[in-house]
Amino acid sequence: MKKKLLFATMVSVAMAFGFTSCSEDEDEEFSTDQYTISFDANGGTGDIAPVVIRVGDYLALPTDGVSKAGKDFAGWSRTPNGDKVTFFVVQPKNETLYALWTDHVETLNPDVNHSLEVEATAMVAQAWDNQFWIMSDTKFKEGDKWEFSMYVKAKKEATIGTQTHKAAGEYIHWAGVGSVPFTTEWTKFEATGSFTSEQNDGYSIAFNLNDFAEANVYYFDDISLKIGGKEVVVNGNLESPDGNVAAFKAKEKNATGADDWPVSDGRLIEDDSKDIEMKGEAPVADPSHMLSSEKDKVFVVEATAKVADPWDNQFWIVSDVPFKAGESYYISMDVKAAEEATVETQTHVNPSEYIHYVGIGNVKFTTEWSTYTYKGTFSAEQDGGLSFAFNLNSYEPANTYYFKNIVLILGNMEGGETTFKSKEKGGSEIVDSRNPEE
Repeated sequence: MKKKLLFATMVSVAMAFGFTSCSEDEDEEFSTDQYTISFDANGGTGDIAPVVIRVGDYLALPTDGVSKAGKDFAGWSRTPNGDKVTFFVVQPKNETLYALWTDHVETLNPDVNHSLEVEATAMVAQAWDNQFWIMSDTKFKEGDKWEFSMYVKAKKEATIGTQTHKAAGEYIHWAGVGSVPFTTEWTKFEATGSFTSEQNDGYSIAFNLNDFAEANVYYFDDISLKIGGKEVVVNGNLESPDGNVAAFKAKEKNATGADDWPVSDGRLIEDDSKDIEMKGEAPVADPSHMLSSEKDKVFVVEATAKVADPWDNQFWIVSDVPFKAGESYYISMDVKAAEEATVETQTHVNPSEYIHYVGIGNVKFTTEWSTYTYKGTFSAEQDGGLSFAFNLNSYEPANTYYFKNIVLILGNMEGGETTFKSKEKGGSEIVDSRNPEE
């Protein structure tokens, strides 16, 4: 029997549930047999009433009424694990349809900026009680050049050291991308360098968040690590619609100081500071102690190629006023070099009397004069220091470095002068830094 199907709204029990069917032309013969179609949530929750409907009719299947935690509804199937039914015509039998489920994927709001938040409790045992990792999809290789940048801020000002790891927590070397200053406003951090033999086969950068011993909350955004010019961080801008954060790991809220505290994927938050502004102003209001070099007087340091350590050749900015834990400081200077390089800094007492690996961050040198600024708060480990040391063999080849217009502002301190010292040309003697004409 040939049938002509017309779409129409059912005036039956199905109408109450928002179903539609099609009936035969009233002038043609049709079956009056009716069958019951039931709906099984298939591990989910919800109750959809059965529909009694005539054989041969089309049934528009419900799109809501059932749910399952962590899953998205994907349609209906004639078996619990079968194929999705896309067009359902009632057969001459009672049937049960089963809900299909897929894993739920969070979709980010494209109109809101997102950043990573890591909550560090106060230090209990080590600087790495609470940590954050940036994972590379490429292993580090000795000699490969890298470029790193990101925006950061924190609830409290802090300076955080970094290391090289393999998997998160699998330490291999004390050097990462240098010391990162966090302020209460978004600032951009940049560093460049080349991987050393000690970093070989690493593939993550670790941030030891308890270098700042107090509890704090840290934020990260627009993270980029390029090796040989190739980006190796997945979803570094944190705006992928699927919210992919597999490249970021955190050990946070570790109030016990346990080494085996669980490591989890980075935690995305919505952040209304979409327009990030660079903040370069000095943080110290009405400083009582300002140290500076003579305007436009240039200091030059000639570094031979690295033989043993990043501190084979060094430069120091020396104050006669000790650094005090909790006090703020600000430094500004103009720098350049014969070859582009990024140099790590440390805190010393007198030149070569090391006390802490955090100084004034990683200083980037280009072949043209550029101004470098840094602001921070002295930690307990820097208390009593007198100088900032530049480890000129952080860049391993031979190079010549130039410094001028150096200003160091220390809060709530009095009196004193700044001097400049060097250990250059591969020697061991520490001398006053020289001018190019000397």
